[in-house]
Amino acid sequence: MIKEELAVSQKLVENTSSNEEKKDELIKESRVELRVEDIIEQGLYGVSISQMIPALKKAIAEESIEKLILLKRTYFYTYEKSVRYLKKKEREYIAINLQ
Repeated sequence: MIKEELAVSQKLVENTSSNEEKKDELIKESRVELRVEDIIEQGLYGVSISQMIPALKKAIAEESIEKLILLKRTYFYTYEKSVRYLKKKEREYIAINLQ
């Protein structure tokens, strides 16, 4: 009887430690720094409007304000010129969230 209880308690301890490890991995993944290279890929002559528009649309669809801020900081001129080609709701989303 005692052996059975020990076996059950060991299984509980093992399950708890594996759950904690999974949580630690998730936390580490969420802390990964956001990089421009993950959002948009540069062409031969830098980033063009045709590359910026899909990146903006994707960031808006994901509701990722951090990505929008990073794109604006990194490629200010292209960002400003690309915003006018977005749909009205997308432009409003940017105007509301980036003020």
